[in-house]
This record gives sequence, structure tokens and C-alpha cells, in this order.
Amino acid sequence: MLSIDTVRKINLISLFLLLTPLVGAFGIQIIDSEIPCPLCLLQRVGMFGVAVGILMNLKFGIHPLHYGISIVSALIGAAVSTRQVLLHVAPKVDGSTGFGDPVLGLHLYTWALVVFLVSIFAIALLMIFMKWAKNLAEEKQVLNKIEKAVFFIFIIVALANTIGAFLECGFSPCPDNPTHYKYLIN
Repeated sequence: MLSIDTVRKINLISLFLLLTPLVGAFGIQIIDSEIPCPLCLLQRVGMFGVAVGILMNLKFGIHPLHYGISIVSALIGAAVSTRQVLLHVAPKVDGSTGFGDPVLGLHLYTWALVVFLVSIFAIALLMIFMKWAKNLAEEKQVLNKIEKAVFFIFIIVALANTIGAFLECGFSPCPDNPTHYKYLIN
């Protein structure tokens, strides 16, 4: 059985691993000027949802409810990712095989599906092998410096993605195939 300290460390590592594709996708958006489609934005929301459950575990104590939030977010994200993968199964008339350029051989929405499925599997394993106590979530949680730094990075990445989505879509529905930002001069 895994101790609470071990599970907290696994949660912290998981949070860092979740931030990696979020920062990477945002980096591609900025550096390569690849504007995310509405499904891509929903996949990011799903990853942020998975991360929120993990953040709650670190801040408020390990609790099945927090893992439930992460699993539901991962299931929604996986559904959106699967939808986008299925949209691009067959090559188009122009020969393109997907939305955006592949990264390490796979498109970002395929990587998102992998992240969501791995998240669900990892959370299930943690819940199976964790040593549960009755007052687990009632213990006062004090964040160490590393946890605080990851929290701060998470908030910055979430704000940057929110601003990017607003610049792209504003308060109206996002275009299906975005070519420019609504509120930026290109």
C-alpha cells in the first residue's frame, strides 16, 4: 500500500506531467502561430480539469471526490479527443492528414487522448493501491515550496490559455477552422 506522502509526491509529479503538454501546446500556438481549434481548446479545458482534482488533493488532502473530478474531466477530454481523432482518420482531398503539424509523429489531439487515458489508468491504480484513512481529507495540508511553485506555474499557464482563448474567440463561439485572432492585429 502507498503512504499518504508517496501519494502526494505522485500527485505532484502527475501535475507537473500534465503541465508539460499544456505548456507545449501553448508554446506551439505562440511560436508556430498555430491557432487552436474549438476541440483543441476543449481538450485543454479537460486537462486543466484533471489538474484541478490533483491540485485539490495537494491543497485539501487526498480524497476520492478530488480523484472523481479528475476522472470525469479525463473522460470528457478523452471523448473530445476521440471525436477529433475520428474526424481526421482518413486523409483529406488535399492530402493533409490532420489539424496542425504532428509532434513526435502524432497530432496534438492524439497526444491529448493518450494523456487522458493514462490519467484515468494512473488515478485508478492510485486509488487501488493507496492506504486510505477515515480522516484523510480533514488533515491540514501545508504546501511545501515545490508544491507552491507548481501551483503558481499552473495558475500562470491557466491564465495564459484563458487569455489566448479570449483573443481567439472573444465572447462568441470559436470559428471551426481559425485563421486569425479576433482581437489581435495580424
